[in-house]
Amino acid sequence: MPASFTQSPHPSYRALPHVQEDAYAEYYPLADYESSTSGTIRYLADVPHIPTPSLSTRVDYIASDITNASPDPAWLPYTLRWVCLASILFFSAVLEILVVIAHVISARQKGLVADDGSGSIVIFSKFVPTLLAVTHGILLSILLNDVRRTQPFANLASPSGAPAEQSLTWIADAWWECLLASLPKRHVKKTSWALFCATVAFMFSFLIVSPFSSTLLVSQDVLFAEDQPFSQLDISSALPLQSNPIGTTYFRTVSSLLQNVTTSAWITDSYAVLPFWPSTMGSAPLGPILFDSAQTWSAKTTVFDVEVNCEQMNLVEFLSLDWVDPELNATIPAHRARLLSPSGCDLNLTLADGGDLAGIGGAVWSSWRDINITTFNSGFDTPFNIGGCVQDEIIFLSKPFYWATFANATVIGQACKTSYFTGNPSVTVTLSKSASLVEVDELEYLSIRKLIPGNVADLSSFQRVFLNDTNWSRHLKKPLGSRRAFASGPAIMLSALYDFSPEKMVADSSFTRNAERVKQRFFGELLRDVFDTTSISDAVKTTGTIIDTKRRVVVVSAVAIILEISLLLQIILLSTVLLTTRLSRRPLGLFADPAPPIRVAKLISNEAGTLQSLDSLHGASSKELEHSLSNKRYLLNRGRIRLITGEYTEGSANKPTSKKQGPHQPTVLNPAHTEKQSHTFSIWMFVILIFLLSTVLTVIAYLYWYSDAVGLYQTAFVYAFDVSLGGLDLGDVNPASLITTLVAVSIGLWWGSLDTALRRIQPYLVLAKKPMTRSSSEGVLISYISSYLLWAAWRALKYSHRVLALVCTGAFLSEIRTFN
Repeated sequence: MPASFTQSPHPSYRALPHVQEDAYAEYYPLADYESSTSGTIRYLADVPHIPTPSLSTRVDYIASDITNASPDPAWLPYTLRWVCLASILFFSAVLEILVVIAHVISARQKGLVADDGSGSIVIFSKFVPTLLAVTHGILLSILLNDVRRTQPFANLASPSGAPAEQSLTWIADAWWECLLASLPKRHVKKTSWALFCATVAFMFSFLIVSPFSSTLLVSQDVLFAEDQPFSQLDISSALPLQSNPIGTTYFRTVSSLLQNVTTSAWITDSYAVLPFWPSTMGSAPLGPILFDSAQTWSAKTTVFDVEVNCEQMNLVEFLSLDWVDPELNATIPAHRARLLSPSGCDLNLTLADGGDLAGIGGAVWSSWRDINITTFNSGFDTPFNIGGCVQDEIIFLSKPFYWATFANATVIGQACKTSYFTGNPSVTVTLSKSASLVEVDELEYLSIRKLIPGNVADLSSFQRVFLNDTNWSRHLKKPLGSRRAFASGPAIMLSALYDFSPEKMVADSSFTRNAERVKQRFFGELLRDVFDTTSISDAVKTTGTIIDTKRRVVVVSAVAIILEISLLLQIILLSTVLLTTRLSRRPLGLFADPAPPIRVAKLISNEAGTLQSLDSLHGASSKELEHSLSNKRYLLNRGRIRLITGEYTEGSANKPTSKKQGPHQPTVLNPAHTEKQSHTFSIWMFVILIFLLSTVLTVIAYLYWYSDAVGLYQTAFVYAFDVSLGGLDLGDVNPASLITTLVAVSIGLWWGSLDTALRRIQPYLVLAKKPMTRSSSEGVLISYISSYLLWAAWRALKYSHRVLALVCTGAFLSEIRTFN
């Protein structure tokens, strides 16, 4: 027999009890090798005159092996099996249906349930949505983990195999690495749809569903409108309305105008409203607070208002003269003033310098027919003449006449006419515990109002009572000893608004509006007397609407729409995962879970070419592995990874190029190139995580104290911004809730990365500590890859892997924190 090259077997062969020294005999003809009794393997491939089998010979042999093999490998991870994956898809569909149903019910019924402040409502609105969202995220994370760890086997099981970078050295731990790995590349122009869809579905869950779930349900005040029978005050027995003021009538008028204190919500400075109320209340509410709870009443009722139209009379003549008093037969210094309006209303009067109006200035409000010049002229009956007026009232203002000339005299007159209106518009009453606001639909009222007819109110009696000087001077006086301006009639009330200062009255452009306000208030208080009198009689039945404010748990439309779209896309993505991960479409070539180390070893233990290609690569860095295996392709079939000799070249992604094997040359490693520790377990990552957890704990403790001591009202933690689209209000979104949930999910993912990495390397940590014996078989036989959270923690405790148990427990607690 020719001389042969002899070499010792790779150390890893003897590390596995099931690997024999003649293991290559199972897949290679006996002519290719011979076994020596000395325990070494003689590779005839290395003998110069015996050729190494070509690529086509090996592929033909593999095909023959496939034909003659026993049952097809049908292993799948639990999450990729029909029942589990269909359950995840069903759970996603249920979440989509629940969000849609809750959205529709909330939109139609203005909320889901009433918020009574109980703990069950808090759990329902805050805990349950986040719990479902995080549970959904955990399921998708597990699904992505199984798709990710089986991806290199799916690449290997393809008919043409896969290059080493897509199989033996394939790494994708983070979700963004999975996303990039699933996309077509320069050498592999094919998309891994299962990995792509699983990654995108997880991204939707992590970036959208989990953060936004915390703001899906919020508690807010909602308005409910309900038609109910109302009662209306019946004043028909008091018609026509008479003006019979009493002392309290003037008192209420003065209090309202000067102190802004009203005794009835139905009487305002603009309108007097006939009271109405829900029939269930019984008696008529006439006070300033109509009801003790937050409600809104709406009904049509009778409204009264007063409109004072004034035309300014300008000074056209002013001169000083000596006036002869016929009674005293004496000459008295005086001033004569003439006022003329654009419509021709002409006023001529002479005021003695000793009179009140000429001496200290002031205001007079009277009718043309009833004006008495001696009242504000200190008894002097000086000449007075008026004519050409279509109005029936005059308001006269002046500053002191001393040393006044036409150039600097300030004398102003207003020729006024009052109109009284009534109508039956819509009136809204807004109620709260501290106030009641009655509002009239002004546009509607102005379009339907009419002058009050004589059979409804005796307006002449009202004019007479209002302009009467005696009543006003009796109920409202100037401060004693004051040199403030003179006032007569209702001008006493009007002057009090300006602190009895003629200068302020003359300078105010809204002077006539205040005059109308005084007259409207007095007219309203006269009606209030009628309301008090008729409130004991039977009321008139009518209809109205109660708009009640209730605290409800509502669905935020903007968040619901985002979740509905996200969940719908996830359903489509998961359906694609379900279809593309069937073994007929995505074969794995595995008979059992390859996670335990012993099963990883079995995949290559009987493949001489595979073992030879990995020879001397123990301890190689990731870059060295990629470089050493860059021109090799592997094929997984029937639970074995075979080397397909060939070089992976651009332009032939799926066609290995035949290449004759020369003598085996062990890979020379550079001892200086040591593999760096994973970033997941670097000291700085632990420091940052501990700092982040400490910061979160400190912030939560501070917020708890601050909320209990001061409260978080009107702060960033309760701030919400309104979301609208095309004028449609989509609800309020609380940024603080989004941010806190996102931070919690990020911490959960951080813990999850620690948990995943440690679960993957735990068996190898056991093997690194002691040789493989029967008592330490858990190192090569056990795997935590398919165990999660508390299940992984329990198994770790069972095998005394305490560090892993702590990490798994921390990952579980981080998910519980996300729920809150």
